[in-house]
Amino acid sequence: VTENNWFFENVKTAYELGFMNGKSEGKFDPNGNVTVVEGITMASRLHALYNGTEVKPSEKGVEEYIFDFEQKF
Repeated sequence: VTENNWFFENVKTAYELGFMNGKSEGKFDPNGNVTVVEGITMASRLHALYNGTEVKPSEKGVEEYIFDFEQKF
């Protein structure tokens, strides 16, 4: 994102507030798609920002969050 982009100030503010970090270190993709996980992450961060709290990374590995939807109950 360069200063010439019309959305530069919005991206800068979102980054400075910790609402978004980009697709990779310091890189944003304003024309890309947002995944469900990215949407949930942004909503969580916005909620925390609005309520004066913090979203802390989990110490669990991603494998602990994988759910087998084929499993019968």
